[in-house]
Amino acid sequence: MSLLRKTCALSSALLLAAIFTASGPAQAAPPALHCVAEAGTPTAAPGVPTCFATFPEAISFATKGAVKLPAGAGSLTASQLSTAALASSVLGVSYWNTGYSGSSYTHLGGSGCDTNSDVDFYFQFPTAWNDKAGSGREYGLCDATYWDDGHGTYGSGAQVAADWSGGAMNDHATFIEWR
Repeated sequence: MSLLRKTCALSSALLLAAIFTASGPAQAAPPALHCVAEAGTPTAAPGVPTCFATFPEAISFATKGAVKLPAGAGSLTASQLSTAALASSVLGVSYWNTGYSGSSYTHLGGSGCDTNSDVDFYFQFPTAWNDKAGSGREYGLCDATYWDDGHGTYGSGAQVAADWSGGAMNDHATFIEWR
């Protein structure tokens, strides 16, 4: 991993750790938080996350206002991202809890994936999310693989592809790649 990628991953991790611990030790669980960030590419580091109090706010931001979810909505369907432009920009959503619920992390990729087998996008979970995700969904033209204890290299840990909830990857995801 390049120095730029490591620096950006560390900056994102510190930001999210501060946000998740800002509520103080008296609370048992962090407040619901819904973050959006550009995934990294082979030539660019992941973007800095922008976080919101609600999932509908995060999705509106991620889709530049094209998708308006009702208040209280906690997940997103593929049909809500029906246009090719939206499908290629929202790569997936990782959720804190099983069943596609709780805090969320929406992953963006500007152009979608190409047809070769190379990794088009990647995301290293920041410290606050490392080994915490309970479910994940992929959208659009990219195939997602979530990794446990790895950085997208085969043999570096368990992996699960596509949509998942609970199971062996519950509270074990550390890295995602999209092809």
